[in-house]
Amino acid sequence: MAVVLCCVNKHGHVIKRFLKILHINDTNAMALKAAIDAIFATHETSISKIWGQEYDGASNMSGQFNGLKL
Repeated sequence: MAVVLCCVNKHGHVIKRFLKILHINDTNAMALKAAIDAIFATHETSISKIWGQEYDGASNMSGQFNGLKL
């Protein structure tokens, strides 16, 4: 999972900041939320301060290769 923050500065320019990339073994909603909360805690902020979210459009998969066809 990659976590990137995007914001708009006072001049209207979009600023993107890469926070972290990490391997997630369990991709259920609670495990993903716990991982995101831990990343925000490391950066001394809270997910409650976020007003927007962005996703890549893919469903989370149970298991490392479940449903993946090569």
